[in-house]
Amino acid sequence: MASVLFRLGPINVYTFGFTLSLGFLTATFIAAGEARRRGLSDEELVNAALIIMAAGLIAARAGYVWANWDYFAEHSGEIWQLTAGGLSFHGGLLGGLAGAFIFAQSRGWSFRELADCAALGLALGYALARVGCHGPGRPTAVPWGMAINGMLVHPQGAYAIVVSYAIFVFLWKIRLQTKFRGQLFVVWSIAYGVSRFFIEYFRYGRLWGPFTLTQWASLAMVAGGAYLYRRWEDGPPPHPRPLLTSFTRQEALRWLLGLALLIWFYYAWRG
Repeated sequence: MASVLFRLGPINVYTFGFTLSLGFLTATFIAAGEARRRGLSDEELVNAALIIMAAGLIAARAGYVWANWDYFAEHSGEIWQLTAGGLSFHGGLLGGLAGAFIFAQSRGWSFRELADCAALGLALGYALARVGCHGPGRPTAVPWGMAINGMLVHPQGAYAIVVSYAIFVFLWKIRLQTKFRGQLFVVWSIAYGVSRFFIEYFRYGRLWGPFTLTQWASLAMVAGGAYLYRRWEDGPPPHPRPLLTSFTRQEALRWLLGLALLIWFYYAWRG
């Protein structure tokens, strides 16, 4: 059941809905800044973000309904009832990519550069969104376990936050050193796919052969990312040209502080 974060009169503001919105706004802000650095219109990027969000949400819900059709076939009235949660990240990703491709084609933009901007924002936005997503994990005895219904379970949402935040920091540091358009996107796709595949072992999911459906989708992301890397690596360089950057101790401390705050909110809002 979705938890209510606060109320605005008769309106319930749900924790996941709030963090999902915060994640989208943050992702848009980061992507717009990267678009501006690449000489693209940040205002047009915001328009692209709205299209990507709409297509992504519809596809995310459709993917979740498809994966759980045994239930929704008998409860069709709940198909678009989102207050109890139920979004497929991989479905949303496919919808978002379709929206991004259509937008890029209609504006004469490079889809690869748009995908780079989106990947940079998505990595951090996803970490923020997961702060409000407390799906139960498998039982555990680790000291950082989370108590749900009297049972200590793996905080698989916290694992996703840590990994996605780390991916964002890595992408942020290499964004000035990329050699071809689309590199940030394919690196994100491979890194997310690998991490999500292993995080699935800490949560319950219906098996489709040896793996869950999410694990199969994550493997497809890794394979697709590797294929696109080989296909795009000889393509045109990004705009502007790559620059060398360094990683200072002060920066590392700021990144760690940001991660610590996200993890604190994850546990605090669950309580």
